[in-house]
Amino acid sequence: MGERYRTDGKLWNLERIAPEKPTDGGPDKKGLYQGRRTGLFYTIGHIEKGPVLCVCEGFATGAGIHEATGLPVAVAFNDGNLKPVAEALRRKWPDLPIVLCADNDLDTEGKGNPGVTQAKKAEKATGGLIVSSPRLRLRPIRG
Repeated sequence: MGERYRTDGKLWNLERIAPEKPTDGGPDKKGLYQGRRTGLFYTIGHIEKGPVLCVCEGFATGAGIHEATGLPVAVAFNDGNLKPVAEALRRKWPDLPIVLCADNDLDTEGKGNPGVTQAKKAEKATGGLIVSSPRLRLRPIRG
């Protein structure tokens, strides 16, 4: 279950995650019917206590960032929500530096690199800073 909150801490939506991908090709993640998603996020850590605020796409990424750094993280849940979430957070905490932790969707065929593209839009709108994993091409290990 993915909880989605506003900057005032009010719960606005829940996302159900199926244990397996549906065989009919439908989505494996669904919010509440007609529930708002844009600008909502899940927080890991305490925003008020951090020297900066990290914003990322997925929960696992956010949990890893928080575990590694101890910094507060806002999970936007998808690349298209990075900018609305960063803007909402900027309005609530105008002086808190925002670090946009972009997914480096290097091999997203036909879509460019949506994680970095959307993070750049959020950066421009909020004055944040983008960090991303390096462009690695994984190859089999030969022994």
